[in-house]
Amino acid sequence: MSAVTLPAVLADLEARAGASDKNREAWLAERRAGVTATEIRDLYLGAITVQDLVDLKLGRKTDTFTGNRYTDWGNAREPIIAAELAGEGFVAESRVFHHPENSRHLASPDGIRVTWDEEIEIAEIKTAAYDLPPGSPILAKKGYVPQMQWLMHVTGGVRGRLAVEERIEMPDRTFEPGTLHRHWIERDDALIAELTEIADAFLAELDRQREHGAPVIDEDVDTHAVNYLRGLAAEKEGKALKESAYQALIAAGVWQESPLARVTFTPGKPDTEFEDVVVDLDAAAAAHPKETAALERAKARVLKLQAAWDELAMQHTVTLTRTSKGTAPRITVTAGKGTKK
Repeated sequence: MSAVTLPAVLADLEARAGASDKNREAWLAERRAGVTATEIRDLYLGAITVQDLVDLKLGRKTDTFTGNRYTDWGNAREPIIAAELAGEGFVAESRVFHHPENSRHLASPDGIRVTWDEEIEIAEIKTAAYDLPPGSPILAKKGYVPQMQWLMHVTGGVRGRLAVEERIEMPDRTFEPGTLHRHWIERDDALIAELTEIADAFLAELDRQREHGAPVIDEDVDTHAVNYLRGLAAEKEGKALKESAYQALIAAGVWQESPLARVTFTPGKPDTEFEDVVVDLDAAAAAHPKETAALERAKARVLKLQAAWDELAMQHTVTLTRTSKGTAPRITVTAGKGTKK
């Protein structure tokens, strides 16, 4: 019995396959060494900071999320949906794969198939309360497109099958499976390049902190930053209060003076129409063609003389010392998780 020869693209992918989630400890350890599609999605969306992810990778923090009824339902439905996708030729996957040129770029697709043209396509399975069609705001908010682009980047896939099964909540808060929607997500090399920059910057910071330790937080700088954010919030609140109060005073339309404030109301004036006399240059040109032509010739001659003069003037130069205007230092402050509570 002759051995089965794998397509070249699949043989290459198999050579880059790592641990399966059936051996969860090995699978998690392998994922900690690099950056995964889920992590890239969260970094891209800002759902996790670089520092928090570094802390998780280096064991300084522990992911306390152990799942909920939504994730439990998704985990229970995934093999059933994967069986549906098998009808399209997708083989269910549980392993972590490595990019051929950077083994720390990692991905764990839910399914893989090879087309007749020997191209790789990946599958990603989701359950949700509603469909997530390509181009929809809700899909963009979920971040599943960048997640799938990373899967394609690592595996070499040319497109991805997004399988979304609707999750119907029953009165007793249990779930029932709804319609299974199947969408194609085409490879986007521009987005992949953007994600690669994010990944490489993260990995560089991970390596730096692994060697040199966590960054030192200057408490004084932290205090000033928090005060700055509080000032911004107060400024925003004050602006909204000022605008609403002003509109209320306009609506009241009264003049009054009290020990607390003096209000002077000046009624507005309605728009009025008036006639304005302007020169109709087109009509003037049509009525006086000889004079118009003479003017155009004069303009052309002036342009020619200016060009000749500019050429002569360039023969006479002098070196001057000038000072270019500098720029003031700038800083950007954004709220950390502690200030968002």
